[in-house]
Amino acid sequence: AALVFLFVIEKFHIWEKSPENPEARPHAKPSFDYSSRVWLGTPGIAAMTKYSLAFMLTFAFGVAILPEKQLESKGIENLTVKKARGENILFIDGNRDAYGVAFDHARHIDSLHLKDSCYVCHHMNIPLDKNSGCWECHEYMYSESNVFNHDWHASQAGANIACGKCHPDNDVRTKQTAKKCIECHTDMLTEPEEHPFERLATASYTDALHMQCVSCHKEKAVSVPDKQNLAECASCHESAPPEHLYELLKWYDTKPSYNRVILPLEKSNQEEEKSL
Repeated sequence: AALVFLFVIEKFHIWEKSPENPEARPHAKPSFDYSSRVWLGTPGIAAMTKYSLAFMLTFAFGVAILPEKQLESKGIENLTVKKARGENILFIDGNRDAYGVAFDHARHIDSLHLKDSCYVCHHMNIPLDKNSGCWECHEYMYSESNVFNHDWHASQAGANIACGKCHPDNDVRTKQTAKKCIECHTDMLTEPEEHPFERLATASYTDALHMQCVSCHKEKAVSVPDKQNLAECASCHESAPPEHLYELLKWYDTKPSYNRVILPLEKSNQEEEKSL
């Protein structure tokens, strides 16, 4: 209401003669601020100076009283991946936001002649398993995870393995001096020459699938006729869920502004790996 009143007074000439500020006259002598006894300039500049100072002090006070935890960034959320659903046709929807990708597993095997080459995609197995799923090692949707749990191997509740089994007794116990995982887990790598084990940290689920799928799609886009657009996002990612899912998702909060974001590839956490 006050703003409307001031606007009307200023624009519609309610008064026959608008009030005049004595300090705005051309020959007015400079006046001093009563609190600091410092001349702050013409009325317009003086007001701007006062308001700016008031804003800065208020802002600084507001930041000072914020809880410390609210000022710290939590970074990328460790969103645990869920297993793909289906059998011959898999619905890859790791974060369960219903904006997944339909992956025809059987068709890829037949068309790419991969019946005896599972290692192209399933390049590493968890212990006592074959053709382990992507989600079992690439545990988090948007952040790296660790394929090696040092505490579990060394603890009594876990494998209860003595330090000397992996680290030499006469040397510093670091990642560089430890045995290679494949020395004990001989069946961990399906094709060691094609996919050597080089890092303890695994890429995020999103990055792993994109690197695996897109790299192959780029090759096929050149070699396969009428597949020039195979490497484009739209060839796998639809702009909306399939029609048969609309009714099921009627009351489902998909949060597309968050869950459909594709984050850049992370760098490995070197410090974390060295501490193992």
